[in-house]
Amino acid sequence: MSLSIKNIYRLFTSHQKIKSNWPNHLLKITLLIASLYGSVKSATVVWGMGDLGMGAMAWVNLTVIFLLTKPALRALNDYVRQKKAGKDPVFKPAKLGIEGADFWEEKYKVPLHTQNQLKERRTVS
Repeated sequence: MSLSIKNIYRLFTSHQKIKSNWPNHLLKITLLIASLYGSVKSATVVWGMGDLGMGAMAWVNLTVIFLLTKPALRALNDYVRQKKAGKDPVFKPAKLGIEGADFWEEKYKVPLHTQNQLKERRTVS
């Protein structure tokens, strides 16, 4: 049961950025039906359902990994280039041609006083 709760939590937190409510409602209904169905079936059927779910999740993950390979390699090469130049690597997605990385561009702006504190810690250690 705790594994199911953990997986449900992970699903809901990963779907927080979806603006529309219908995918979340569909997810809740699907989880409810699967829970009810699994509560009246044998353990073999339930484990089989779990295996199918894990297999489906693996295919989705492999597809996303394949789609993200090119931008990830660009970011890695930029990181290595900056390290070889003796710089403190900074990820700038626009410079690499990566679109939609608004987390780094807008939401993760470190205040100047925090940047200075981080630089001081690096020079001390």
